[in-house]
This record gives sequence, structure tokens and C-alpha cells, in this order.
Amino acid sequence: MKPSLKQFLKLIQSQDTDDAHRQETRRYNAHSPTQKLGEQGEVIARQYLEQHGLRHLDSNIASNLGEIDLLMMDGETLVFVEVKMRKTANFGGAIAAITPTKLKRLRQAIALYLQQNPRHAQRDCRIDAVLIQGAAAQREVQWLQNIGVD
Repeated sequence: MKPSLKQFLKLIQSQDTDDAHRQETRRYNAHSPTQKLGEQGEVIARQYLEQHGLRHLDSNIASNLGEIDLLMMDGETLVFVEVKMRKTANFGGAIAAITPTKLKRLRQAIALYLQQNPRHAQRDCRIDAVLIQGAAAQREVQWLQNIGVD
């Protein structure tokens, strides 16, 4: 017996609802402790930059070329922010995580972002870094401006 059109549509709708629920659940369950630490760092960095007069536009802009942690505005300047958080200064601390390879990938992600968002392409841009190091009570935040200059 062939299903009626109504039965078929009901079946498709229930599958769509199940798929959407599975995707949402999977997205949140996939977070590793390292990713959670990174998210915490991005929140701290965003609050720090907002306290210093920058305006938040977007976060976690991902592409196959790389990820932009924070997108902020400093007056009329578009600021792409790389956030690094480390619990200790071991192995060079947070600054050591910003390698030439990391900067290259970040520049590629920024170029793609500007290509896909032409309204921002004519703006002045810069790359900043916010370095967060230490545990909660002794946490140190350092803001480095214009790190993308060769």
C-alpha cells in the first residue's frame, strides 16, 4: 500500500525535527575542555575590550582557512582579535601560541571574510591579540595592538 501525501509529509516533518534536534545536541556535546577554556577566554577578552571602548560585532567566524575569535570596532577601525588563554606561563605562555603559521592562517581567514563582506572591505583594519594567563585570582590580561604588521 502506498502512503498518502499527508502521511509522507508527516514522515518528512518528523525526520526534519529529529535531525535538527540531533544537530543541536551534537553541537553542544562536542566541546572539549580545551574548547571550553577557549570560550571562557573569548568572553574575558570581549569584556576587557568593551571596557576599553571597543564595540563587539561578531565572534567565532570560522572557515576552512581559519577562525577569527572576535570581530570588534575601535572607532571606525575594524579589529580582528586573536585570543589566547593559558593557565600557566609554561612553554612560553599565551604569547608563544601566536606563531607565524597561526598569523598566516588568520590573515587568510580575514581576507576571506572581507571578500564575503564587502561592506567592510574599505575600512581600516588591524589584527590585535588578547593574551590571558593565570588562574582566576591572579589572571593577567594583555592587549597587543596591530600584531599583524610584518
